[in-house]
Order: sequence, then C-alpha cells, then structure tokens
Amino acid sequence: MSQAMKRIVIVLATVGMQISPLTSFSQETSNRTTSSGQRSQKIAGKTVHVFDVRMNESNQLVGAVVNAAGKPVVKTPIDIRLAKAKRDTADRSRSSVETDEHGVFRTQLPNGGLYQVTTNSGVTLVRVWTKKAAPPVAKDSILIVEGGDKIARGQRPIGSLFQVEDPVLLTTIVVAAVAIPVAVHNSRDDSKSGS
Repeated sequence: MSQAMKRIVIVLATVGMQISPLTSFSQETSNRTTSSGQRSQKIAGKTVHVFDVRMNESNQLVGAVVNAAGKPVVKTPIDIRLAKAKRDTADRSRSSVETDEHGVFRTQLPNGGLYQVTTNSGVTLVRVWTKKAAPPVAKDSILIVEGGDKIARGQRPIGSLFQVEDPVLLTTIVVAAVAIPVAVHNSRDDSKSGS
C-alpha cells in the first residue's frame, strides 16, 4: 500500500471517530420511541423504559407474565396503579389481579395514563391508552418477563452489546476496525525496512 493511501485511511478513520460522538450526543434520548412501542425516558439520571399499550374495547389492560424460558407464570399477583396518583384518585386507579393458568391477566382501568405494573420481579412502567387515542406503536397487550435480567454466561445476544442505530456511527466503527490494524501493520513494515 502506498504512503498516500495509508495517510488517507488514517485520516478517514480519525475523522470518522471525531464525527460519530458528535452525532450520537446530538440525538435526544430523554423521550425516544422505538418501533416496538417502547419509550426511553431519563428519570433521576437513569434510563427507564416505558411501554405504550392500548386498552381493549372494555377499557381493560391485558397482559401476560412469563419466565425467562417463555413459560407462563401462573397465579402470580399483579399490582397496577397510576404512577402519579393524587390521594383522592389513588384507590380508583389501583387494581390487584392474579394471572390465570396461561399467565394472562386482565384488569379494568378507569382511564389511560402512566401506570406502574408491579410483579414479584419488579416494576414496569406502562403508558396505557384508550383504544381511540392510542398511537400506532401502542401494543394490544403487555408481556412481562420475570427473571429476564438473569443471563447465563455466554448466552447474551451480540445485538444487546452493540445497539447501534446510527448509520454514521456504525460506518465509523467498521472503518476504524479495518483501517487501524492496516495502518499499524504497515507502520511496522516501514520501520523494519528503514533500519
């Protein structure tokens, strides 16, 4: 590889590394919606995932609870309450149910809003919508996976390590992964032949 070509590769890699942090910081992450109906919000400095779910025609929130293997969790208690309920509405906006033999639960809600769905494994935030007001990304039901954070060593999907949605950042990573080893290899060849 010629000296000019080496310099071009190094410059492209360097420019790519400088541009990608700028583009990733410019993306707003405080209220981003994905195609799965999930919103990420910054609350107290931590990213919290909020799921958009539409109620059925009877104003029922429908969901299912499964374990990490996908098997239904039967007879597990579910507590659903309005996330920011005032004292006078706290009892009306709270529901306690249990999953059936298929791990499914249904509960009547007075209206839409931001609800906390509490199971044995933790709390899930759900933005509940009426059937008419729901955005297109809202799902018909919520799926809660208990024990989903327990990952066996070596079983983590590679996609969860590199959640790169920005094409500029992805291109930069690929260019750097190719250009840097080539430049290092070629610089070693030059120093051996020059001495």
